[in-house]
Amino acid sequence: MALFRRGGKSPSSDGAPGFAREVLTRRKPKGELRRTAICGDRAEAWATVVPGDGAVELWTQLLEAATPGWWPIIVGGEEDERRLAESVTFCPSPVEAVLATAAGLDTASLLERWRRDNEPLDEEEALEWDVVGEWPETSTPNTEFVLPFDILTKQPRPTVVAVIAVADHSEVPAALGWGAWNECPAPEEHVAVLRRWSGLYEAQLVGISGDVVEMRVGRPPSNRDAAMALAQEQYAYCPDIVLQGTESISTLGATLLGATTWYFWWD
Repeated sequence: MALFRRGGKSPSSDGAPGFAREVLTRRKPKGELRRTAICGDRAEAWATVVPGDGAVELWTQLLEAATPGWWPIIVGGEEDERRLAESVTFCPSPVEAVLATAAGLDTASLLERWRRDNEPLDEEEALEWDVVGEWPETSTPNTEFVLPFDILTKQPRPTVVAVIAVADHSEVPAALGWGAWNECPAPEEHVAVLRRWSGLYEAQLVGISGDVVEMRVGRPPSNRDAAMALAQEQYAYCPDIVLQGTESISTLGATLLGATTWYFWWD
């Protein structure tokens, strides 16, 4: 299968995208760029490893310098890179087929179906846990990313940052063949949701690992009603961020009010 490539490229002598090579050359110490197998033969991808406390800065520099047809992604640790390289082999649909399916999805209907699927099975279950809950008295908006840090110590860890040959951030799940395991949506569904939230909230995909997605948000909700509407959508998309995280949709909504980063995790 030929590599899925879009847009103009500026390769260096070894085939790496020139803009990424130039960004890494300017850094101190100079970064090394290598091919990565996270996309298999679905799309061309290159990566480097940097200290975790510099990963977001590097992602930003790569985004600002990128030529059309490339998107940077924070992958997490090298074990996350290996997991992505292994999981890509399980996606049978070509990238273009995934994107074509995504284009035909009614994302609002998809989110509503997921919302119904997440409803309590019976009245007893509903009484045991009010998943909506009450708006908290205090809350702190999300402003940090998780993937560049060790989950236990919270300390920066060596972090893989990659550039992938896609038209924009919404195509990354298609290039990775990412999803369709346990409760995690399929690749085309991730693409559709990213496109929806990109238009509504200026959300951009920043990080993706074996089970985590992180986004940067340019236009977060600015009032409680808008935050709760978004929280309902995010709970439909990723129930674990509530069921094993905030414990209520209202608490999630409070963290989304004015947030500049979003976090999703599937068990």
